[in-house]
Amino acid sequence: MAQCNISINFNEPIDQLVEKAEDGITSIGGAFIGNTNSGEYSIPTPVGNIMGNYTVTDRLINFEISKKPLLVTCKKIEDELRKFIGSTSTNSLSFSISNVGALTIRRPISMSSLELVSSAETRTSQLVTATVTLYIEDDEAWGSNETWRGTKTNSVTLSTTHLPQQFMEFVVKMGGEIRIELYLTAQIVNPNGDVIVDGEFKMFEGTSEDNNDLDGQRTFQVLANSNSQSSYTSRVNNDDEGGDFAIAQITISNSQLTIA
Repeated sequence: MAQCNISINFNEPIDQLVEKAEDGITSIGGAFIGNTNSGEYSIPTPVGNIMGNYTVTDRLINFEISKKPLLVTCKKIEDELRKFIGSTSTNSLSFSISNVGALTIRRPISMSSLELVSSAETRTSQLVTATVTLYIEDDEAWGSNETWRGTKTNSVTLSTTHLPQQFMEFVVKMGGEIRIELYLTAQIVNPNGDVIVDGEFKMFEGTSEDNNDLDGQRTFQVLANSNSQSSYTSRVNNDDEGGDFAIAQITISNSQLTIA
């Protein structure tokens, strides 16, 4: 399951671009295997590897990111790839984040206030619960639009290993042609027990509810303080055809557990 899908136009000869990519990735300790049609890569960052594959069609490179660190967003990856592909230099890709370790968060909490500090062991354990109300609208050319609404609640207990855990998989099929998928992954980010929830929201629309025609995708992050509640709303549209859309209203509670 892809975590990001990115398409970028290019101008320089594709053989030169592939050579530059191989040199740039391997120069920072990564791996690259590919040609002018397709390939695979692993790009190191201070917080983990970015892994995936690419395909070339006409003057377009399509990147599928199959694995990435929680703290490196799809937008950051796309920005760096665009800079690298658009540059005439041989500078290597850079996803540098200084002072990598656990996260500390200044109050008031906002995503812009995240600051990396040295990693430290902690006895923190958190119970994270997400309640998602999902609304889907299937835009019909004739007659009334078909709609669906439902709610799902899932929980996960996070340990101090700081490894992300997926705890919500909300999949809805409707109208004989639409499938909506919402996935939530949570991770403790500091000794206080604050948690980041990483979300992936997808819309598939095609000839059946089991089609793999990805027409819309959104990623997002929600920061929840320990012993508090956070809310977030995300919308995914059918970006390729029609006016179909889905809205997820998400409430996340994060409670600290006592460790004996």
